[in-house]
Amino acid sequence: MAVEDFLTRHPEVISLILESKGEGWAAVDAEFGAELAECIRSALGAVSAARGERSRWRPGLVKAFVKLACDPD
Repeated sequence: MAVEDFLTRHPEVISLILESKGEGWAAVDAEFGAELAECIRSALGAVSAARGERSRWRPGLVKAFVKLACDPD
């Protein structure tokens, strides 16, 4: 499941984020967060899209992104 497919199914997500700024992202996260995180997990080849225990970051997604970016830092 690609991110593009997600946005095709839910085009309102773009408007929510762009028009409402911070509140828009909260609305997107509340309604579509799990599905969007799963799309990103799949695209990155990450093992997990679960949130961290001490933050809102999703460590599995961050690790996969850094690995694909080949960032030495």
